[in-house]
Amino acid sequence: MKGGRESGAVAQYALDNAGNFEAALAVWMSFDTIKERLFRECAIDLERALLSTLNAGDGAGPWKAENTFAKSPLEKWKGLYVYRTEWKPRYDIGLEANRAFAGDFLFGIRKPSDTTPSKLRDSDRLQLDGQFGQGGGSKAWEWFRFLGPPYETWEGEILMEVYRKTKAVDYLVNRLGGKGLAEFARIAAPLIEAILPSP
Repeated sequence: MKGGRESGAVAQYALDNAGNFEAALAVWMSFDTIKERLFRECAIDLERALLSTLNAGDGAGPWKAENTFAKSPLEKWKGLYVYRTEWKPRYDIGLEANRAFAGDFLFGIRKPSDTTPSKLRDSDRLQLDGQFGQGGGSKAWEWFRFLGPPYETWEGEILMEVYRKTKAVDYLVNRLGGKGLAEFARIAAPLIEAILPSP
């Protein structure tokens, strides 16, 4: 899978005869469909694992999820968003593909809309920066950070880990940014609750 000699061997196999070439061509022409199914299955497993982890150790109320990445895994700006139903307006803890075909993933605190003004305190941004790495903000996000290697973009060799799911899901839930999405959600939840309007 690394290229060089292995890529040459795969190319030679594909070109050895018409049957091999036909099989290689069929895989190549179906690769978007294969990736779509692969990403959808991983997104569903990720949602289950994240919700299970959050709801198992959190007495503050159940977490819910919206998984637009599982519905449209090859489109940009699709992701897995977890939230609490009492958050009005709804802020999300999100993991989102910022580019089509599962590329440039970021995670953070997503605003209710692009027109929602930023409300997160500077001290809270610094806390997240200190625990998860330097982040930023945008019209859509109170705070976000790109994943970085190895899971920022799902292509090349990382596809084998996405295919095996367990390692990719464990990394995202428990080790992303040194702590995982579950820990990010636990740390970000009170920061979100502090900026919500009083009922």
